[in-house]
Amino acid sequence: MWKPVVLLLVLVWNPTDETRTSPSKMMRNDSLLATISDPQTSESQLLECIRRLRRVNEPATFWVKIVNDPKYSPRHRAFCLLELFRRHVKPGMSLGEVSEVLRGAPWLHEEQAGRFYWLSGYLPVFGDCSTDSLFALRAVEPDKTRGIDAVYITVGGGNVFPAQLVQVLKGETTDRDLGKLKLLDVWPRLRATDR
Repeated sequence: MWKPVVLLLVLVWNPTDETRTSPSKMMRNDSLLATISDPQTSESQLLECIRRLRRVNEPATFWVKIVNDPKYSPRHRAFCLLELFRRHVKPGMSLGEVSEVLRGAPWLHEEQAGRFYWLSGYLPVFGDCSTDSLFALRAVEPDKTRGIDAVYITVGGGNVFPAQLVQVLKGETTDRDLGKLKLLDVWPRLRATDR
């Protein structure tokens, strides 16, 4: 005697990195990056391109070249600095590794590195002012970039002063212990959809 059998077939698709980043999406990122790298791009175009960027497939040097180049407007450079940190600087990196990403940081000066010694209010990074060093790195040419947020970092396990932070990030220190200190947190952060 025949018994009816119900066969249920479940297909699970788990795309690999190669299929998630389709050539069309990579081309779109390439087009956006081309617009971002044009010094004549308007601020509204720049912000729209940055907003539309997805998966990180460009080297950090793309952003570094813009941030370090005075032919771009201070505001253009400041927005690109935020993207450099958002896309290429991550918690767990040592200050020495961040220095390698920044490649000399000619735009960075001691007065742009503000340390928080106590807190009252909100910071976009976590940390304990009594055991960690929390900093805000203000944008390129801060007097010309009002309204653009800063980069915030938490350096764990050390009492780092602003002058020391600037020296290590510019690669100008001989104190190897400073270069080994790790970032506990960074803001801006990469969105989950951009990984």
